[in-house]
Amino acid sequence: MSARSALADLLMALFTPAELRRHLDLEPRGPELLAALPTAGASEEETSQQAARALMRSGAVDDAFFDRLREARPGQEASIEGVREAWRMRRRSPVAIEWARVRTAFVLGGLVAAILVAAIWWATRPVFLGSE
Repeated sequence: MSARSALADLLMALFTPAELRRHLDLEPRGPELLAALPTAGASEEETSQQAARALMRSGAVDDAFFDRLREARPGQEASIEGVREAWRMRRRSPVAIEWARVRTAFVLGGLVAAILVAAIWWATRPVFLGSE
């Protein structure tokens, strides 16, 4: 199970969709997180999946986030700590680090390619524009 799936399952176990919305509203990026959730009539599973995605995209899943979960649901420490540890392992994973390097290389490669294309176009623009 991925860390995001574990987080979604945890959120679904801890909160009803209405409670999850109230909890996310109190998070530092509450309005951004709430905007990413499906409509109020969505299923618990869909709401928790979208919440986990939004939390992940916003970078809100950190130790402080898990501390706030523990405060909101004091009887669920073991479940919360299990998911917290999965997120810690995800951050330290050599595969995740290597994948980040690969993505960075692709982005930088794309930028270099764009700069080269622009330089070639700039050097040959009289040819393209039909003037010398």
